[in-house]
Amino acid sequence: MKNFSILAKTLGIFALVVLSAQTLFEYKGLTVLKNPMILGLLALILIFLFLRNSISANIKSELLKKVDSASGLTSESTAVSQKPSWLQTTYKKLVASKPIEEEHEIILDHNYDGIRELDNDLPPWWKYSFYISIIFAFIYLFKYHVFNGDNQYVELKKEYETANLAIAAYKKTAKNLIDFESVKLLTDQSDINAGKEIFQLNCVACHKADGGGGIGPNLTDKYWILGGGIKNVFHTITEGGRDGKGMVAWKSSLQPSQIAQVASYVLSLQGTTPAAPKAPQGDIWSEDGAEAPKTTTQATTETSTEEAEAITEKEENTTDAVVTNTVKALTSKEDLAAGEKIYKTNCAACHRADGGGLVGPNFTDKNWILGGGIENVMKTIANGGRKGKGMIPWKGSLKPAQIAQVASYVLKFQGTTPGAGAKAPEGDIWKE
Repeated sequence: MKNFSILAKTLGIFALVVLSAQTLFEYKGLTVLKNPMILGLLALILIFLFLRNSISANIKSELLKKVDSASGLTSESTAVSQKPSWLQTTYKKLVASKPIEEEHEIILDHNYDGIRELDNDLPPWWKYSFYISIIFAFIYLFKYHVFNGDNQYVELKKEYETANLAIAAYKKTAKNLIDFESVKLLTDQSDINAGKEIFQLNCVACHKADGGGGIGPNLTDKYWILGGGIKNVFHTITEGGRDGKGMVAWKSSLQPSQIAQVASYVLSLQGTTPAAPKAPQGDIWSEDGAEAPKTTTQATTETSTEEAEAITEKEENTTDAVVTNTVKALTSKEDLAAGEKIYKTNCAACHRADGGGLVGPNFTDKNWILGGGIENVMKTIANGGRKGKGMIPWKGSLKPAQIAQVASYVLKFQGTTPGAGAKAPEGDIWKE
């Protein structure tokens, strides 16, 4: 009964230790039953608990014996303890200490102020542990130094490879964890339809509804500025186009699964015939990554692009001059109607038709990122927003007069109440 009590107490405490360890190491991403170091530590704790409870029980038993001896009575617990248990027998074998009655057999002649020295042997448990360590050392020597077993660097590399395979397998089922490397072309019609909805909501202002290109390039031909194929298109939508010339990064507005859908839809436009296609831009893309020879049309297009950029730079002074001279917002019905038409065609996709803000900021509040007022709004439209975050410059696509019209229309949103889902204020409150 006493042995059962010791065993039950030991296993109970050990179970609490295992549960605590599992809770702690799970928080750090480890599993107790799969980590040999943690298992080894738990085994030592189990042995310690077992020995501690055994020694405690033996001490209690000896104390009861002394109490019973002094009183001349024999308690039930003492009677039971008079017969050595297997635990006591095992403990004595492991310790192999001489009983007090036999200490005279191993006493030495050394005498230190009445203190005598005993010639005890090393405990068997200590000797067995030492022998085991020697055997382990030989096994280790032959495995790692004779047969060239995997060292810690090779094991780490294998663990990384296994982890990368597990991550890749998980990403296949977790759509919102796909990235540039793992994205695949989606062909399911439901994904294509979802991509089409996203494209019509966010992309038609620059690429037109049929993908023929407006401010942005034509998506129906074989030419690509930043590379074609699902990986490159996914990366371009995620990170944005060229600084100061391309579209903004959509990774903060769209989830990876949505970017994969719209990228797949964009690629489905290849080979279609838009109503008024824009001239090709960039290089012909082939899936093997090889660049196709430049055609006469491509060379002409590149020259036209360079000329357009040169014209844009020449017009910059003119635009700035108009901004400087336009100290008041336009108020005529004709100008505001023209500004509204430009806004709905080019700006509503990012700022919503009611000015409440979507990808771009909310125009109905008093906060402005790059300053309010007609002059600041015109400069922002003409030269673009913050590098890598704001909208593209429109001075190459809109005339200075048109910029003044759309800026005046944007200022008409001030103080209006947009529909549900309006964007929170950004920037600082502007005062004239």
